[in-house]
Amino acid sequence: MKRRDFIIRASLGSLVFPIISPRGEKVTQASPRHIEVEKPEGKVVIESNVNLIIKETEKSRVFNMVPGAEAIPIIAWFPQGKSGDVVLNIHVKD
Repeated sequence: MKRRDFIIRASLGSLVFPIISPRGEKVTQASPRHIEVEKPEGKVVIESNVNLIIKETEKSRVFNMVPGAEAIPIIAWFPQGKSGDVVLNIHVKD
């Protein structure tokens, strides 16, 4: 299992990051800081030290700039009034 940490320094605001995923793939938010996307070859796990929110959309996905690709819009909220690192860990489980 390959792990990848993305560290962002910020004092307030949010980061919206898309995870490419067609509508047929199951998405589960196991906790406020843990989201899983079931893919044919494994499970994409997104974890953070801040709360993650799946942005509500009309069709549960948004279209990416790549023609035909759909994405889940996930928002990581930076803690207000606190400084420090926001860590996003994205990895694939077999």
